[in-house]
Amino acid sequence: ADNGQIVLNLDNSHADQLTITATENSSIKTGTSSAVQFSENAFVVTVTDVRGDDFIAGRNHELQIEAWKRDPATGECGLFTEYSGNLPLKAWLDVSDAHPSSAALPSITTTSAPVQLPSLSSAPAASNVTLAFSAGVASLQWISTDVGQYDFNVRDDSSGMVVNSSGQPL
Repeated sequence: ADNGQIVLNLDNSHADQLTITATENSSIKTGTSSAVQFSENAFVVTVTDVRGDDFIAGRNHELQIEAWKRDPATGECGLFTEYSGNLPLKAWLDVSDAHPSSAALPSITTTSAPVQLPSLSSAPAASNVTLAFSAGVASLQWISTDVGQYDFNVRDDSSGMVVNSSGQPL
């Protein structure tokens, strides 16, 4: 009577990608989902300078990146305080269709020097920035010389601190 629709409440204690298979009890009908992403670990980026959350073209901005993880005992997310050191990350910009084609892309400061962020539709093949984290927090400067519209992405799939249940990097 429901045309095969079902609502599931899924729970997973690891940040990974899973497929879900459901089989109906009264028949052999089975369905398998496409990949479902569970993101229990995340980077939270906030603007920390006096200008607040508004980015102003042509001005630099102070940012803070916090590494968060899900506590397996409580289920609550909070600061990943063990996430420390000079960590290699992948950082890139996903440029929107509304981004002016001639606009210069921003760069960010790192542990050594400013890094021009690449414009990509997915993560770069190799780590391209190193950020200094202390107890789950890193500060950086967003260096802007022009207008633009894009998403800032950061991924850690090489430090060994963000892994799935099999120990594989996420």
